[in-house]
Amino acid sequence: MTRSRTAIENRIYRRTGTAIRDYDLIHANDRILVAVSGGVDSWTLLHVLQHFRSVSPIPFELVPVTINPGFPEFQTDVIETGFRRLAPDLPWRIVSSSIDHTIRTRNTPGKYPCAFCARLRRGALYRVATELGCNRIALGHHADDAVETALISALSEGNLVSLPPRLHVTNRSIIVIRPLIRIWKTEILEYAASLCFPITDCGHQAESGNMRNYVRDLLQQIDQERPGARYNLLAALHHINPTHFLDTRWL
Repeated sequence: MTRSRTAIENRIYRRTGTAIRDYDLIHANDRILVAVSGGVDSWTLLHVLQHFRSVSPIPFELVPVTINPGFPEFQTDVIETGFRRLAPDLPWRIVSSSIDHTIRTRNTPGKYPCAFCARLRRGALYRVATELGCNRIALGHHADDAVETALISALSEGNLVSLPPRLHVTNRSIIVIRPLIRIWKTEILEYAASLCFPITDCGHQAESGNMRNYVRDLLQQIDQERPGARYNLLAALHHINPTHFLDTRWL
C-alpha cells in the first residue's frame, strides 16, 4: 500500500468513525442494508463499512442491495463483477424495479426527473429493507451533497434543510444513516481511484441545467473566489442557532 493511499484511507476512516460515534449511527446487532448503485460514492460506502465491521467491537451485518431502475444502459454485470472482487462474502442482492417505466409513463412531479427517480429509489429501498429484516439503510451521501442540498432547498423551495446523518423513516422501523456525511467528494474520488472500484452510473441520460448542477457550479466558483467557503458552509450546518432566524416558532 502506498503512503498516499494510506493517508487518504486513514483520513476517511477517522472522519467516518467520528460521524458514526457523534451521530450514533450503528448499534450492536444492526442489520444494515447498504445501497450500492455502482457509483463511486456507494462503492466507497460499502468498502468503508466493511472496514468498520472488521474492526468494530460490536457485531453488525451488512446487506448490500442494488436497485435496478430498469434503464436499458444500467450495467448490472459491472456491479456484479465488482462484488465478486470487493465483497465476495456479502449476500449481494439486485432488485428489479419499474422506475424507468414510471418515469416514462407518468407526469413527473416537479421540474427534474432525477429528483423523482431518487424518491422512487428510496421507496424501493424502504420496501426491500423491510422484506430483508434490515433496521437501517446506509446511503453514500457526502459533505458536498449536504452543502448543495442546503443551498438548493433555500434557493428553490424557500426552506432550510439538508441531509441528516440519521433519519427515522416515518411509519417504518427503519433508520437511514449517512456515514460519509463528513467526507468530501474529492476525497472519495481519490479513495476510489486508489482501490480501482468498477464505477458505473444509473444508465439514464443525465439532466443538463438542473438545480443541483447549477449549485455545484456556483459552489465551485465561490470556492475559487473565496477559498474555504465550502468548508465554512459545512461547518455552518453543524452550528445552527434557530433563535437568530425569522421563524416565529423559535422567537
